[in-house]
Amino acid sequence: MFKKKHSIKYVKKLKYTPSPVSRPDPEARASDRLTQKQRHLRRRKFIQISIILGIIFLIYILFFSPIFKIKKIQIERPEQVEYNSSDEEIYHLIEMQTYKFRWLFFSQRNLLVLSKKKLIQNIASSIEINQVKISKKFFSRHLKIVIHEKQPAINLICQGKYYLFSNDGHVIQEIDMTQINLNLPQVYYQPEINEPLKEEPLLEENNSDGVEIMLDETGVLAGQNEPQNEDLSNVETENQIQTFETVNMEEIVIDSQIIKFIYEFSQSFDQQIICCQIDSWQINQPNPTTLTLAVSEGWQIYTDPQLNPNLQLRNLSLVLDNKINSDERLKLEYIDLRFGDRVYYK
Repeated sequence: MFKKKHSIKYVKKLKYTPSPVSRPDPEARASDRLTQKQRHLRRRKFIQISIILGIIFLIYILFFSPIFKIKKIQIERPEQVEYNSSDEEIYHLIEMQTYKFRWLFFSQRNLLVLSKKKLIQNIASSIEINQVKISKKFFSRHLKIVIHEKQPAINLICQGKYYLFSNDGHVIQEIDMTQINLNLPQVYYQPEINEPLKEEPLLEENNSDGVEIMLDETGVLAGQNEPQNEDLSNVETENQIQTFETVNMEEIVIDSQIIKFIYEFSQSFDQQIICCQIDSWQINQPNPTTLTLAVSEGWQIYTDPQLNPNLQLRNLSLVLDNKINSDERLKLEYIDLRFGDRVYYK
């Protein structure tokens, strides 16, 4: 038997030769760089476009969409003056503003765009105001306006025209005779009339044409002297007041202290003096030194607005209760309260 011979394979040994170092192609490198730059520019342009679109969308949402469009306007007037503009007229003013544009493109029907300052100016052009509060309620699209109006303190009559004046001395509005508030003092503004001269008469023993009443600090009558016969109501002032042919009351501002004095004196007079009532007041300039008032019995009272009105009323009450009876009042011309504890009457 023959044995099987094993085949022997010879493997040829190959020599190891390292591969040469690969060097990148300059053109390929430039192409890669260009591709990366383009990707960066595209990404940057996409971000820019996204931001612009986002801004446009935000502008539309805030200013052009109905999200902030005014849905309801509420007007409150806690101290409404009877003859001022009505709520409908004020509402019309507000509506007129909402149809106007702001910054050229944006309608003021939008709560964000509506100008509070301009709205207050429009309301103030219609009525005299002390304060206006404007509240914007964005969730309910609700505009709330609270108007605090100037309250009339006096009725002022000048050259046949009638006005309501506020307590700060400004004209609220012109009214007609049927609209006069009888609960307010009636004041005649007469620039052609001179004030009674504030000068104490010289005292003379044997003269019964005028009387001086002395009051002590407690208000008790201290005695009386008889002054020289001098009618204070007909004496011209040192500074003559110019006669005006036409008075523009819109330009007249009466001192607020004068308004306050007239109002307080009138209110206290009705409570303390029962023998007569005040018919009217008279002033001849916006800041007079003497206020003259006429009473229902036909005589006058001279007051000083710089003095305490309650003190002058106390002196008046003492004189009427203790020195001048009802028969004497029929002949009375005036009582002068301008000298503190000295009261003159004629």
